[in-house]
Amino acid sequence: SIVSKLCVIKKTHLRYDPNNFCMDDYDFTAQHLLSFGSVLVNNYVYPSSKHYEEGGLGTYEERVDKKTKDAALLMSKFPGLYNYNNTKNTKPNSELRYRFTSLSQVEKWRASL
Repeated sequence: SIVSKLCVIKKTHLRYDPNNFCMDDYDFTAQHLLSFGSVLVNNYVYPSSKHYEEGGLGTYEERVDKKTKDAALLMSKFPGLYNYNNTKNTKPNSELRYRFTSLSQVEKWRASL
């Protein structure tokens, strides 16, 4: 997933989903994979803020219930793209991981939809 702490995006037909509060970067990455088959990452600029810090969307504990709802939304919007990534330090079904590790797997997924 492209973590959108800081990103520059070419204008296309894709739009952020207003129903997705905490995992909008997963949603936007999935939209790009579905529409274009890949996402370009240019690690030229690095934000100085940390993930899950206070302010903004808040700490993990402050947003975990919304993340659980967002994860379920993503699982239904993009069937077969994600698996739940349940670990001992996270609330069940609040984290996702991509099922694919290659462009050929992404192409098979795209063709199946």
